[in-house]
Amino acid sequence: MQSRHDAAFRKQIVDECEEAGNISLVCRRHGLARCTVDWWVKQQRATGTEKGAPKDNRNMMAEMSKEMRHLGNENAMLRKLLADKGVENAILKELLEKANPQ
Repeated sequence: MQSRHDAAFRKQIVDECEEAGNISLVCRRHGLARCTVDWWVKQQRATGTEKGAPKDNRNMMAEMSKEMRHLGNENAMLRKLLADKGVENAILKELLEKANPQ
């Protein structure tokens, strides 16, 4: 069965749906059936050609990912400092016991 719409048109419609965030509105504008456009979106997601999320969400995800990496690095540094303080505390307790035996 031959497709009525070429791949470029389908991609344009799917991209427009992502930008608008409303598939029904895009369908009405172009006179397309909702189930057809849903199928195009599903196909594009399956092939991996879709960007995944609207632009705002992609930017937000990138920022969150960057912040997660930063927090992970900070957490590692704080754990190291805590371990150092624990060792320092143990040494001081040992010296205190040697200086003041009970």
